[in-house]
Amino acid sequence: MIKKLVYGFAIIAGLVACNDDYTDWANPQSNAANDAVDKFTFSVQPSVSSIDFATETAESIQLFTTNLQEGQTNQYMVTFSVEDKAETAVLAVAPDGKVPSADLQSAVASIYGKAPIERTLSVEVKADVVITTEDGSIVTEKKASPFVLKAKLDAPQISAHYYIIGAPSKWEPTETSLMFSHSGKDVYEDPVFTIMFPVSDGETWFAITDDITVEKNDWSYVFGCVEGNGNNGMEGKLARRSELSDDGSWKIVVDGDASYVRVTINMMDYTYSIQKIVPEYYIVGAMQAWNAGADGMTCMLYPQEKMTYAYTTQFNDAANMKLWLGSDFGNWDACYGTSVDGDNSVSGSLVSIGAGAIVCPEIGAFYTFTVDFSSMTYQWTKLEDQSPKAYDVISLIGAFNGWSQESNIDLVQVTPHNWYGTAIELSEGEFKLCANDAWDDSWGGEGIDISIQNSGKTVYNGNNLYAPAGTYNVFFNDITGEYVFKAVE
Repeated sequence: MIKKLVYGFAIIAGLVACNDDYTDWANPQSNAANDAVDKFTFSVQPSVSSIDFATETAESIQLFTTNLQEGQTNQYMVTFSVEDKAETAVLAVAPDGKVPSADLQSAVASIYGKAPIERTLSVEVKADVVITTEDGSIVTEKKASPFVLKAKLDAPQISAHYYIIGAPSKWEPTETSLMFSHSGKDVYEDPVFTIMFPVSDGETWFAITDDITVEKNDWSYVFGCVEGNGNNGMEGKLARRSELSDDGSWKIVVDGDASYVRVTINMMDYTYSIQKIVPEYYIVGAMQAWNAGADGMTCMLYPQEKMTYAYTTQFNDAANMKLWLGSDFGNWDACYGTSVDGDNSVSGSLVSIGAGAIVCPEIGAFYTFTVDFSSMTYQWTKLEDQSPKAYDVISLIGAFNGWSQESNIDLVQVTPHNWYGTAIELSEGEFKLCANDAWDDSWGGEGIDISIQNSGKTVYNGNNLYAPAGTYNVFFNDITGEYVFKAVE
C-alpha cells in the first residue's frame, strides 16, 4: 500500500517535470520562416566609383558584387536616379554584376543627356532572392543600400553656335554674321546644324567656326575638311585646323543654275555634307493631298527677296504642310518643317531633320506664309481682305494663239487663288494672263521678259509680258499677282 502511494507520487512528479519542456512531436517547434527571411541581409559592394567612357574600352563593366551565393537570384534590377531629377533608368543585370558599357552609357544619357560632363548618380540594387529555411526555400525581394557612381560620357565638345567664314562673309575667326541654324534642342540630342548662303558662278572658299573659335580668336580652332585645302568632296569629315596638315578650307565651284549652297554638319560624328541649290521650293501637305509624286509639285512658293519665299491662299482642311526643295521632292527625310509636329504658332523656326508639319494658325482663313531660309524661320500674316475676288478660270493668251480668247490655255486652280499649268508650250512673243476668258481682269507688266525675270509680280491690267519660245510650268496667284515661269526641257 505504501509502495503504491510512493510510486504514484513519483509518476505525478515525473509528469509535472516533463511539462516544463514539453515537446509535441506531432508539431515540432521551429523558427518561423519569416524570421529567417527578416534576418537575411542583402549587401552590395561597389566595384567601381567613377567611370570615364572616353578612356574606358571594356564592353562590360563590373559595377558591383553582392553577398548572394550562386543560384540565389537570376538577375538584379538596378535603378539609377538623381535626387533633383524625375528621370530614372532601370537595367536588368546578370548575377555576375557586370553591365554592358553601352547600356550604362544609355542609362546616364537618359537622365542627364549626352554632354561629356561628369555626372553623379545614386545606384540602388534589388533582387528576388532565394532563402533556404527549415521549411524549404522562400523567394523574397531584397534591396541593398544605394551607392554613388560618377560617370562621364564619351562625346565631342559641341558648341551652341557655328558660323561660316570666308568669301560668303569675312575671313576672320571672330566673324559671326553667317550662323548655322539649329532646332534649339539640346545639342547632344540634336547635333545637326544647317546653313544656306548665296554664291556666284565660279569658286567660293569658306571655313567653319564655333563659339570657342570666336572666344579665343585663334585660327587653330577653325574647322576645315580632312581631305585637305580645296580637296573636299560633297560630304566627308571635318576637324579643327590644329589637327590638320593644312588650312583645310572648303572650295565650291558653281557653274549653272545653282545660286545657293547648303552646308549641313553633324558635330557628334564630325561629318559634313554640301549641296548646290537651285532655289525653288514646294509645299506638300493637305492642300495637295500630301502628294509626294512628281505630279504633286503644283504649289511652288513665290520668291520674294534673297532666300525668302511666300505663299498666299485660304488654308483649308487640316491646313498643315511641310516644304521641299525641288531637287529633294519626294524624299521625306529632306523636308523642312517644325521641331514640334502640328505647331500652329504665328511664327517659328524651321528644321530639316525630323521635321514636323506646320499648321496655319486659323484654319479656313486667308494667310500669307513667308519663310526665310537665311534665318530658317517662318511667319504667318493674315490678309485684311478675307473675301478676295474669285475667278472661274485664269488663262494665258498672246501671240502664241493669235490673241484669241477661244483658244486660251487654261490654268488649273490647285489651291484657292493659285493656278498651275504644266508643260505649256509658248512661241516667242508677247502674252498676258486673263480671267474668265475676258479682258476685264488681266495681268501683265512693263518690260518683263520671263527669260530674264522668270519670277516676280505682275501688274493688274498692265502691259504685255514677253516670253522666248519654250516649254514652261506656270504658277500664278491672282491675289498677289505673283508668278513663276519654270522652263522645262
